[in-house]
Amino acid sequence: MTIRRVILGGFEEAYRFLQGISDSLLNQNGPLRSMFAQNAQFIFRSTALYSLILRRALHPAYLRHGVDFSVQLDVLARKSLNSADKALTWALIRAETASLWQLDIPRFTARGDENALNAGSKDPIVGCYVNSAWDTARAKIESLCETDLRWQLALIVGTFDVRSANLGNDGLDGSAGEEYGEIEPLGKDKLLDIAADLANEVEAKAFRLADGALGWMVLNYSPATERYTLQPMENDLYNGRAGVGLFFAALANILADSSYAALARTALSPIRRWIKLAPDEELKEFGFSGYAGLSSVAYALTRAGEFLGDDELVADGVIAGLRIRRDQIEGDDSLDAMGGSAGAILGLLACYAATDEPAILATAVACGRHLLRRRALDKFGHKSWPTLDKCHLTGFSHGAAGIVYALLRLYAVTEKAEFYDAAVEGIRFEGSAFVSTHGNWPDYRRAATKPSEDPMFCMAWCHGAPGIGLARIAALDIMDDGEVRRDIEAALASTSRANLLSRDHLCCGNAGLMDTLCTAGARLASVDWSDKALQLAARTVVRRNKLGSFRIAFHNGFYNPSLFQGTAGLGYQLLRLAEPTRIPSVLLLN
Repeated sequence: MTIRRVILGGFEEAYRFLQGISDSLLNQNGPLRSMFAQNAQFIFRSTALYSLILRRALHPAYLRHGVDFSVQLDVLARKSLNSADKALTWALIRAETASLWQLDIPRFTARGDENALNAGSKDPIVGCYVNSAWDTARAKIESLCETDLRWQLALIVGTFDVRSANLGNDGLDGSAGEEYGEIEPLGKDKLLDIAADLANEVEAKAFRLADGALGWMVLNYSPATERYTLQPMENDLYNGRAGVGLFFAALANILADSSYAALARTALSPIRRWIKLAPDEELKEFGFSGYAGLSSVAYALTRAGEFLGDDELVADGVIAGLRIRRDQIEGDDSLDAMGGSAGAILGLLACYAATDEPAILATAVACGRHLLRRRALDKFGHKSWPTLDKCHLTGFSHGAAGIVYALLRLYAVTEKAEFYDAAVEGIRFEGSAFVSTHGNWPDYRRAATKPSEDPMFCMAWCHGAPGIGLARIAALDIMDDGEVRRDIEAALASTSRANLLSRDHLCCGNAGLMDTLCTAGARLASVDWSDKALQLAARTVVRRNKLGSFRIAFHNGFYNPSLFQGTAGLGYQLLRLAEPTRIPSVLLLN
């Protein structure tokens, strides 16, 4: 029996034991109740901080006059100015100051069945807690149920999957390269049915926040650190509420179903409040890229507003774009589509196309000029962009292909030749890296840490031929020459040979390949490529039927609802296959 099964089994056994004796635990005369009649220490601030303040106040320079000593203690008030409950805060500060005047470290205690603090003075400070510890414990015991048990077990599974994912084991590689041959392509109705099933699954995995909004726990992937953490879903497009809300909105548009429209608005409501109320520093830390930052929120709200016919959502998308600060752009070292200025350009241009807001376009132009300034020569003398670990990478998410595509889209709107010229140089860089024997472009991400190793060759939107081909195809109306056509031919040949990847999601799985083939079918006016996209979708469904689920869950089964690496993204792509003219490519931020 594995350690995981032992821990899950032990937790479930203990949980059910507590359920079985809940009446005894809740009894006012029971053994648990007496524990909460005791005093426990409450830590308001660290003891180290009190000691530091006291040592400074006892310096001889501050002992001549009481006012000098008192001023040194006022630092406690400065550190509490942002408290929401000023009356309670000042009561605590008075108690702290009284203790420090006695040269004592402040010590607070509280009974478990009261909501008051004892600070050593005669009168306790009443109303310090909304509920007493005993009330909170009672509420938790009363809430023990099968739904909560499944939720707790899922969180434990998530902690195991964080470790597995960060060790590079997602448990999905065993099915790579499976051959399914020719399969009858999925029809529109079947694609829509599966997309709706996936949306219902995402909704079922949600939890309700106190204000009624939807939330999800996710293994959050940071492209910058290439690490996973288990945490509540944030607000971005890649792995957050913006992506899930966009999927619901797209489904509502195609099915004309008000229930999915309501889900979309509920999923997006915390984001809409946040972009209006969050302080600048918080938004700066969040970032501004088109896939995982403020521009991604601008894109999602804009597109969701268009899907739902909701002008207020579109207006909130503009607000998100306008909250990008120029110092964020000037400090951008990521540069790429995933985390930097290139992705921001794409998200902002989508918002600009819907609103004609000049300030949005001005921000996109600022991002483009930042990219021009940050070009550098690679070791072969080609001008491109040093992104992850200062490496000159190929590919869409972190490499030249995504940056080139963004600059071409910006050129198409502004007609500024400097953006076109930089894109030409970026394509030359990737052309020099192409390896004909692989029919692919190398992934140089290991070059910074392991320069002696041969480069990898990936087959995904994020890195490799599918993403590079998608970028070239999508910009054909802007740049169309022999080199671009050769890149497209090579990329499509490699993408169509992939047959079936081990993962099914958008970022580095089969859904991403479907988008490359689907876009090729539309832009190249080729039914063959469209059929190949539908064939690939059919193969993923055949495997789903064989294994019982799509290949999205992590090694131990933790559910991923997100857009780029989860269920929502696969559902969105199936919608796009069903209605390619009505559902734009989210991988391109169209």
